[in-house]
Amino acid sequence: MNPSLTLRCKEQRTFFGVSRKKRFGAPFTQDDSFGWKYVEVWMKFMVIVKATKESEAGVLPSNELMEAMGKFNEELIKAGVLLAAEGLQPSSKGARLKFSPKAKTVVDGPFAETKELVAGFWLWQVSSKEEAIEWAKRCPPPHEGECEIEIRQVFEMEDLSSAMSERVRRKEEALRAQIGQK
Repeated sequence: MNPSLTLRCKEQRTFFGVSRKKRFGAPFTQDDSFGWKYVEVWMKFMVIVKATKESEAGVLPSNELMEAMGKFNEELIKAGVLLAAEGLQPSSKGARLKFSPKAKTVVDGPFAETKELVAGFWLWQVSSKEEAIEWAKRCPPPHEGECEIEIRQVFEMEDLSSAMSERVRRKEEALRAQIGQK
């Protein structure tokens, strides 16, 4: 990815107390008092809430946890970080599709290995992995007791361009434009 060419921002945002405009699909440059140009670059991260035995059993979060999580999500929204957030039903209400060279097999949940399951996620837009980690540290624990959050960077088109033909790249760009993700 060429960070100087990428910006995936939509609206006003405050970061470290500095308010700045975000533009959709083009780098935002800003002159400082010495005439230097700065390009703001944003990356997407999926923040994955790992399942617990309780979440897999369908135990809903407490009202206190829902309030704390709501306040945290408000902070993310005000800062322009939050793109999406959802909790997931237990794996007993889901399925997996296994692919082999000869067949596609559907396996209904529940799935045994709880620590590998996902209970929910956020999609954040931040300037670095470090910023994503700092936001995650501010998050209230998503479950009672011991729990885990995983942070994974999302591939951007530029990251995959070397694996795509020009025709495939143009088609992908057109699809993303149709769904408003470009």
